[in-house]
Amino acid sequence: MVSKSRADKITSALFVIYLITLVWILVFKLGVRFSYMEKRSVNMTPFGEYFATNGRVDVAEVILNVLIFVPLGIYAGVLLREMKIRSKLLFFFLVSFSIEAVQYILRIGAFDITDLITNVFGGIIGLLIFSAIRWFFNDC
Repeated sequence: MVSKSRADKITSALFVIYLITLVWILVFKLGVRFSYMEKRSVNMTPFGEYFATNGRVDVAEVILNVLIFVPLGIYAGVLLREMKIRSKLLFFFLVSFSIEAVQYILRIGAFDITDLITNVFGGIIGLLIFSAIRWFFNDC
């Protein structure tokens, strides 16, 4: 059996790898340059850009924004056990806000409130998944 401190170290290392991957995907766009990257913009209307463009929400992008932050919620459940739920929600917000701000500052993407909302929602889903798994295995 792996000792708790060793398990925590392994989980922490995997968390760092996840964060590096998250930054690489969201900030550096997997190393691909897109034409919109030279524009610096801010969207403060939730889902507004989607409706302005084609009248429909790009469901795939919304789902991907949620899914990429689900592991953050799971890691928060595992590594930040002592933290209250409000603090974990603030953590999700600050991670997402930081990524959006870096994209804007470095001109590699827009600051988008929709992304912020969907990213935090993904973190919440991950935290709920972690809580459900913990509840299920504690009751078995």
